[in-house]
Amino acid sequence: MRNRVRLRRELACRKRPDVCAPGNSHAPGAYPDGTRLAVGRRTPSIRLPMTPSRPNVRPTRPARAASFLAVPLLTGALAGAPLHAQDAADPVGPVFVEEILAPGVYAALVVPRPDAYAFANSLVVVGDDGVLVVDTQQSPRAARALIERIRAWTDLPVRWVVNTHWHGDHVYGNAAYREAWPQARFYATSATLEGMRGPGAAMRAEELESLPASIDERQAWLEAGALPDGRELTDDLREQVAYSLRLRSSYLAELRDLEIVEPDVLVDERLSVDVGGRRVVLHPMGSAHTEGDLAVEVPDAGVVAVGDLLEEAAPWIEGAYLEGWAGALAEVRSLRPSVVLPAHGGVARNPALLDGAAALLDDLTRVAFPERDR
Repeated sequence: MRNRVRLRRELACRKRPDVCAPGNSHAPGAYPDGTRLAVGRRTPSIRLPMTPSRPNVRPTRPARAASFLAVPLLTGALAGAPLHAQDAADPVGPVFVEEILAPGVYAALVVPRPDAYAFANSLVVVGDDGVLVVDTQQSPRAARALIERIRAWTDLPVRWVVNTHWHGDHVYGNAAYREAWPQARFYATSATLEGMRGPGAAMRAEELESLPASIDERQAWLEAGALPDGRELTDDLREQVAYSLRLRSSYLAELRDLEIVEPDVLVDERLSVDVGGRRVVLHPMGSAHTEGDLAVEVPDAGVVAVGDLLEEAAPWIEGAYLEGWAGALAEVRSLRPSVVLPAHGGVARNPALLDGAAALLDDLTRVAFPERDR
């Protein structure tokens, strides 16, 4: 019997205090610009960026002095944009960097300072007559940035879109793919569909309610030239606040008009998809990080995309099923991948990382259910 375990983030911090230290923008419960989300909800939480990174670049903790901001610096063309009520135009700065995992298999990795609300890596698989994409980002704006990259790689259409689970940073960009390629099919588990309709809708409502106040707050900081604790805004801090304001304003504009495109192919048993002569296998993992995660395997390349089942930092466990999660990692390990793509962090070329993550989850299960060790 798989037990649903709802634990606060402090439980994960027992194993990884460095990840949860104050001022760490890569810790669980962070908004895309690094500031904090509420924790301890009774419904599953969208865990936004834990470790947005370039390939082979591990993030560093920001200085404690800016801990309540913890946002990246503003650079490039954004520096001249109006501060308030920015529209959701397509990005003018970088959002992704690609890493070629095998011929025709790309990892789209979110850069540390994305010019869009984007925090989950995507997998792109090119076949002879079409393209498959795994996970579609937190916003249509971010999704369009990846669509532009895909069109630079190939003239073939995206025909298959896979959502590994229901969290917004994996599904909110679906509409951009439907707009670009109306014939594309969307794949996910039945539990993911239920999650999009239930807790996902509640999460969007919460963001719509909370974001305007946070935007006004940052605007007030810029106008006052000081932070709430009275510190004067230095040039660097002003840029950080401005970046946060622009990113949130753009995202709020998108969120208000967001079209939720639901999966039209439900995958509750293992399914092989013929991607133009290339086999891609969708593996339902049952209740793990969410009620119904998918892992996506490209057998001829030895690549598996695992969504949030594996992270470069400590796992976000609120609303998770710890026992099922450890079992899911064991199942991924049994596929004998040479490359594992997590949704958050760099490409993993050492599959033994799956064993370490499973051991951590086992430890957390023992903390949650100490009576089982008696």
